[in-house]
Amino acid sequence: GVTFGLFTCADLIYSWPALHLVGQGVRHFAMPLAWSNEMAQMQPLGWLQSWSRVANATLLAADSWSRGSESGSGIFSQGDVRASTYELDRTSDGLVVAPLPVLPDAPPAPGAVIPPPAPAPAAAATASARPGASALVAPAPGRATSG
Repeated sequence: GVTFGLFTCADLIYSWPALHLVGQGVRHFAMPLAWSNEMAQMQPLGWLQSWSRVANATLLAADSWSRGSESGSGIFSQGDVRASTYELDRTSDGLVVAPLPVLPDAPPAPGAVIPPPAPAPAAAATASARPGASALVAPAPGRATSG
């Protein structure tokens, strides 16, 4: 048997639940999404492929289809594109199919997925009590700051 994790749409860009599941040993994922193609930094295929590589996982992703504005579905395994589609001028839905390896269900080695952020310097003031939150670094003593 193969264990699949499921997350939806923007869950992919946050550490929880996606990377939390990877940390528990889940290596195969299915994901419906509805990302438009309007913002260059949020093109679905690039995000999907890179997440698969960073998480060392298999990702089956199905984007909604809307003529000219939403597309980009694919099957990715450990960063390899096994099958994908990105056809803005299509006239109907499609199906993407590809053979896949079965990856072992095992937690990754420490630092093998996304390494945790480096600890903030002792003089830093934490922006949030949340783990992994950004930190604001205090200026060095004696240095002028603009206000």
